[in-house]
Amino acid sequence: FGEGTAPVLHADTLLLTFDHEGDDWMLALDKRTGKQLWRVERDQPSGWAPPLVIEHGGKTQAIVAAPSTVVSYDISNGDIIWQCKGLGLNTIPAPVYDGKRVFVMSGFREPNLLAIDLDGAKGDLTGSEHVLWTNQRGNSYTPSPVLQDGILYVLTDSGLLSAFDAETGETHYQQQRLPKPYR
Repeated sequence: FGEGTAPVLHADTLLLTFDHEGDDWMLALDKRTGKQLWRVERDQPSGWAPPLVIEHGGKTQAIVAAPSTVVSYDISNGDIIWQCKGLGLNTIPAPVYDGKRVFVMSGFREPNLLAIDLDGAKGDLTGSEHVLWTNQRGNSYTPSPVLQDGILYVLTDSGLLSAFDAETGETHYQQQRLPKPYR
């Protein structure tokens, strides 16, 4: 398939993530000069989810969803703020943020959706109270989720749509077939 993900630009910083079957890393470059600001080594299988840059708790962070570990980096220096295990292989959907929580997902092997509370998030969050809810059924393999009015919408590659309450994970509906388009 080839490895690579979309570059992400935040202010003057360009972020590039390389998670593949060789050496893995994330790189921050100055957008004007191309000068390397920082580089962090990563140990991930192939992944295609682009970093999500947010400001939360007074820190600008780049959140990268990946098969073995979701990692939040301090965008100013590449230091890890928090990390959480739990996603399956071939992580493709982009993370989504609602101002309090980040939603990350995998939908291939060992599918999982994690709703992670970011207030006070530091260190390893795996199995902690910061993981508010999870879902293993009907997750997206390729499409990114959409968050609208407190509802997280998830679409599978085969056109099945699910909707979850973003705060509680309560299912509004799950794996409903979309109607065929009119011709």
